[in-house]
Amino acid sequence: RSVVGLALLWGCGELQRNAVVHAAVGGAGSLALLTLVAFLWISRELRNTLGSTVPFGGCLAGISMLLFSFIPSLRQVAMSWLVPSLSSGMWQKFLSVRDPIFQLPVGYIAVVSLSLAALGVVVAGANISMRYFASAPDPEGDIAFVIGSDGSRLDLLPPVPLPQWLFGWALWVLGAVCLLASTNVDGCSLALLVVALMAGRVIHAATHFGSLTATESPANLRPLISAAELRAQSEHSTRIALDALRVHLKANPDSFCNVREESELRLRRFADGGNHSPPPYQDIVARNSSQCVLQ
Repeated sequence: RSVVGLALLWGCGELQRNAVVHAAVGGAGSLALLTLVAFLWISRELRNTLGSTVPFGGCLAGISMLLFSFIPSLRQVAMSWLVPSLSSGMWQKFLSVRDPIFQLPVGYIAVVSLSLAALGVVVAGANISMRYFASAPDPEGDIAFVIGSDGSRLDLLPPVPLPQWLFGWALWVLGAVCLLASTNVDGCSLALLVVALMAGRVIHAATHFGSLTATESPANLRPLISAAELRAQSEHSTRIALDALRVHLKANPDSFCNVREESELRLRRFADGGNHSPPPYQDIVARNSSQCVLQ
């Protein structure tokens, strides 16, 4: 029970979308419904027959049903008598029954007919269940989407159908009930249910804590350089790029006409070897705490 309960509790999200589970539930449910209807019909006919032929037949039938319901040993004895084991000769005798006139194998015909009828009921129930619990069809054409906080694309898909959502909750409740009835001690069963419900959160918290505490040092991933070396490499790369730009401007004088008039003179000075940007602002603080900015 505990294994089944954990499987239903943790896997209800996947099981509610599984077409095989839908077919199995529909087939088993249709067969159980047919068996219940047949049992009710037989019990009603038997009660009517006993009531009309046997004195107090209705009361006797009701008392018998109560005895079969509340006394398991009596029910087991009756079922072992009505449904004999395969090793006994009752099945061979039943299958060997033949029609006295045409010598037709009535036993085999009855078994095959009942098997085909049960198979037809199971297939019909499976098809109905698969159509009822089916997921929404995939959208065609352009799909609406939004951009998540991490920059990823989030497609706006159709919501989960209500029957499928209710089926998932039914599986979850069934799993919780199985866990509550998994042991003989109610406290242990309740503790197992709490652990199963909190397992996902605990695992997520432990994984998050482990990722925070197990941070790698940058020096373990690649060789590091000093700030002075980084500045020297940056200045060297910038100097090479500026020299290449000056060579391009001298080789293409028409490029000076592609900028604004106030930038043309500055660009010509840069091509002749001037600075590529104006000198930085310098803050001059006077002795009387007054400030001015010179360019």
